[in-house]
Amino acid sequence: MFAPLASRQVAIIARSSNLRPIFFPVQAMFNTNQTMMFSTTAVRKDIDSAAKYIGAGAATAGVAGSGAGIGNVFGSLLIGFARNPSLKQQLFSYAILGFALPMVKDLLAESIKKSALCLLNQGGVIMNMQSLGYRDLPMRALTKRTKEIVYTTNSMLFNVSLPKNLKLPTIELLRQDPDLLRVCAVDTKDFQEPPESCDLEAMLKPPAYRQSVEKLRLNKQMSFVGAFKIYKKTEAEYRNIPKSYFIPLSRR
Repeated sequence: MFAPLASRQVAIIARSSNLRPIFFPVQAMFNTNQTMMFSTTAVRKDIDSAAKYIGAGAATAGVAGSGAGIGNVFGSLLIGFARNPSLKQQLFSYAILGFALPMVKDLLAESIKKSALCLLNQGGVIMNMQSLGYRDLPMRALTKRTKEIVYTTNSMLFNVSLPKNLKLPTIELLRQDPDLLRVCAVDTKDFQEPPESCDLEAMLKPPAYRQSVEKLRLNKQMSFVGAFKIYKKTEAEYRNIPKSYFIPLSRR
């Protein structure tokens, strides 16, 4: 059996062999009047559970953001904001899809960190983050600062638990970010069952490779403007073909 804490002594031994060990009582090192208080209120439990979920979300975000080199920074950022006082309100789960400007990894990491801070400051809990990669837009978009035309984007998906009355203000704040081209939010309760088919991959394809455009081209239902643009693009290539080069006749 160990002796009581009050009767125990602590030995501090110097590295030099010439010095003898000096014993100090425990009372000299610790003040018995200082005690630690533990609270088990409902708010504390909510904060602890939120910290657990944010920790899991940080781990997932770290894996998803490893390609951009933001795993450790983004994970520590989420865990640092775990104690959020707005968790006393009822939270609703939303899926927020953001399309960011094409940029290098360092700037992309700063943009993702800025969006995550906006969600956390508004009282949200980030459950998960997924990177949808660098893709072509289904249509052209304009930048908010210089009004330049952009055809590609970095897509990211946040799964956030947020109070219902703060959904619209949060989306408006994200839309004011000049680095984000488009921001969409959908309540996850609307999709309790997985959809039978998902055409997101087809929607993100360039227009020339979509199945609907191919059907219009085969049935010759394309508009005159679209057909004329295609003709102008192929006209120069057609004229550069040598006259002696054999061109097979059309089968139609």
